[in-house]
Amino acid sequence: MIDPDDLGVDKGTLAWTGHWWLPGSPDNKLPGVLLPTGDRGPSLELMGGFPRDRNGDQESRDIIHGTTPKAESVTLHKCTVSGMSDDGRGRCRTCYDVELVVTGEHFPSVDALKFQHLRIQYSTLVHWVGLPLIDEKDLDRGTGRPMTVKVRANLRQRMYAGDGFILEIYYGPCWETTGSILTLNIHPGAHISLHWDTPRAFPETLAVISAIRDFLAFGTCTHTSVETIEARPVRSTLFGRAFGMFLFHRSLAGTSKQEYSFRALFSLEDVQSNLEAVLGGWFQRRQVLQPVIDLHLAPIYNPQMAAESQFLAAVQALEAFHRRTWKTQDLPEDQHSARMAEVLAGAPEHYREWLSEKLRYSNELGLRRRIKSLFDEFKDILERFKIERNAFAATVYNTRNYLTHYDQALADKAAKGRELQQLIFGMQLLLDVCLLHACGVERSKIASLAERRHGIFFNRDFGKPAP
Repeated sequence: MIDPDDLGVDKGTLAWTGHWWLPGSPDNKLPGVLLPTGDRGPSLELMGGFPRDRNGDQESRDIIHGTTPKAESVTLHKCTVSGMSDDGRGRCRTCYDVELVVTGEHFPSVDALKFQHLRIQYSTLVHWVGLPLIDEKDLDRGTGRPMTVKVRANLRQRMYAGDGFILEIYYGPCWETTGSILTLNIHPGAHISLHWDTPRAFPETLAVISAIRDFLAFGTCTHTSVETIEARPVRSTLFGRAFGMFLFHRSLAGTSKQEYSFRALFSLEDVQSNLEAVLGGWFQRRQVLQPVIDLHLAPIYNPQMAAESQFLAAVQALEAFHRRTWKTQDLPEDQHSARMAEVLAGAPEHYREWLSEKLRYSNELGLRRRIKSLFDEFKDILERFKIERNAFAATVYNTRNYLTHYDQALADKAAKGRELQQLIFGMQLLLDVCLLHACGVERSKIASLAERRHGIFFNRDFGKPAP
């Protein structure tokens, strides 16, 4: 069996050695190492390489099968060559980036990848739940006498039911004994169960898992990844209910180093009494608002983003949110059509097509009016932060135009340094309020959550953006 050290695998990294082959060619196996949980997603490194396909392609393989001592049967989906090299001893190495790893079965094709019952662990789920396991008031410390420790009962709560699936959250103590004197370690554990009404193709399951991940990242303000996905085989088994498969997907990977935000936006306790409605709002609006969510979470998933990039992402998110939820126009459509006809009629005929293209979006509100509209909508929530509406909208507008077009006439009006960071904080506050409202959170609750998360950024010394 090949040694992971021969392929340069770091100590402590989950690595599965095994043999790998193409479907239909089980006699042509290659030794290699699969890294299912890399920070950038799963990867496979082989000693050698597969022959080219009938099209002469060696860069991608839709399906690769394998066996390992730990994972037994493994199916790899969408494998793309990321590098080929010589190890210096006359042997070729082939590296693949893998989109999906499924253990427990050799699937013959992508169409066969269907699942119905899954358990998912997220890197921030325990932190988001945040319920204490032990009531420390009952602990009798320092007496030297044996103590009875009461552990909180397991939490099991339905999170959402609709769209053909049910979500449930489980939270409770995990037990572990260590050392020769049997030290008992108690730590919290949590997972979310996903139950489809019928077996579904993996892309549908992936969309739900990703939506929950983004919800947790939104709530905790922390980079969230999927730690494990366990699936129950669709086919009947000897025991019927065993979760015998593990899934690893590239888009759900994340760094193993976890740094929690010092001020989360909301926890389970904040929305527990209305959890189904809030999460239901998240799922129901995500198709429309997914670009807004992606832009808003970009600094969380990429904390190295430059301030200018964070600013532009926040501006685009605000514009997209307003455009997708308010649908506000400058004039009623019939009046705008009449205005366009009059303008085009007065233009030289050979310029009319060009002018019509330039005026295509002339009936939509500009950025300044969109921001003012959002401030007016949430005035009762935002007024406590003492941000001057008109000055804020004007500075955002000028800064966006300067960074986008580099118009030197706007250089003195564009925010820079500390003022730019203030604008970013202000737009992130506004986006948090907008998305919480879209989920159906009560306005009074939004106000308290926003104050807790953003209040520190808008005190007397660090308040409203300059005009």
